[in-house]
Amino acid sequence: MNLIIKQLLISLILLLLLSVKSNAQCSPPVYFAMMLHIEDNWHDDTDSMIFVIHANQLRNAVGFVKPWGAKFTAECSIPFALGCTNWSDNVLQSLIDSTMGVGSHSNQSTHFNFTKTLVDNLVGSSNNRGISGGTGLLDSANVNNWVDSATLAGFSYKDGLVYSAYLQIPQNERPDSVSDAEIANGLSHNPAPEDFYTRIHPHRVSSASTWHTDTTGPIMLLTGSLGGIAGVGDSTDCFSSGCTFDFADVDSIKAHIIRAIINAQNTGEFTVIYVFTQLNTYTLANKPMYNYLFQSLAPFIASGNLEYKTMGEIYDEFVNCETITNINNKTINDDLVKIFPNPCSNQFNIELNNQNDKINSIEIINLLGQTIHKKAYSDESWKSLITIDFPQQHKGVFVVKVNTKENLIIKKVLLQ
Repeated sequence: MNLIIKQLLISLILLLLLSVKSNAQCSPPVYFAMMLHIEDNWHDDTDSMIFVIHANQLRNAVGFVKPWGAKFTAECSIPFALGCTNWSDNVLQSLIDSTMGVGSHSNQSTHFNFTKTLVDNLVGSSNNRGISGGTGLLDSANVNNWVDSATLAGFSYKDGLVYSAYLQIPQNERPDSVSDAEIANGLSHNPAPEDFYTRIHPHRVSSASTWHTDTTGPIMLLTGSLGGIAGVGDSTDCFSSGCTFDFADVDSIKAHIIRAIINAQNTGEFTVIYVFTQLNTYTLANKPMYNYLFQSLAPFIASGNLEYKTMGEIYDEFVNCETITNINNKTINDDLVKIFPNPCSNQFNIELNNQNDKINSIEIINLLGQTIHKKAYSDESWKSLITIDFPQQHKGVFVVKVNTKENLIIKKVLLQ
């Protein structure tokens, strides 16, 4: 396409974006991030030459992105963290000093705690708050799922979520009931969840078996991945076959960002997009393509619709937005509501502890995100104690949303 026509189209899109009013309580822009994994199997702890190659690639990567004001987050595995000590070169701290981000990566959730300790020793715990990897079938010797393991290790957020995360969810509750074999044979590294407009909005989770429906919990699930940067514009499986970082990838990233900005401004939801930049893409041959990426995103950055962030900075913005939203909407999750008995069979009670407040409506949602009960209470029928009767066939964990005059309270109930 002619360059002048492209520039005119971008200008038109920006005008359209600026004309849309945001509904957000904290009105954040769309955050764009890049992350890369320093893998578990690269032997950086035992082979000094391999460590030097990877250390130089990381430093080259800083030179690619920093002149544009962009940032990446290097997620470090056990071997590279040990290599930084063994070969007396704390590359991770140099990344922090260059305004990049650092996190952790491990293929096994059983190693989350050790990984956290090693990376903390290099950059400090406040600079190492996120973990990727570790999803998949539970190790028979490990009683913890990946959410529990991340929480116990002291991480604040989990990113890089892929289809292997569905392996700890019953098959009939997965999208399209995707099987373990389908995940293993081609879907395992696809970004999750599949739906774009669901994926670009991070949320909190409490369990690896309910992450697709959770809204509360100790771990922030930082979704929003478009996959590997060398493959965003391809329809093939780039993880197994390998793809070239090219114009199609950049144009696809830009198109996804435009969709995300429009959606964020229409819904007011906290929105994140990020790409996985393989370390071996930071070569002189690829530098013009990285420049093309940042040139393509420059108008969105200039308009304030897009901001470059590290993963840790996005987490901080998420927490800030939570605080503002909770204050403005009085949305809280505490002991204002009592659900009893819990667990229960087919009947339970919802009681307000504040007798001056009244229940306006109750909504009950299953783990597929489907509303199975919803009722509004008029002024004449306002109550502080409600009894809910369920058909016998409903079993499992359900999210209960209680709207009162003053608050929105979210709780969970287990039907046995």
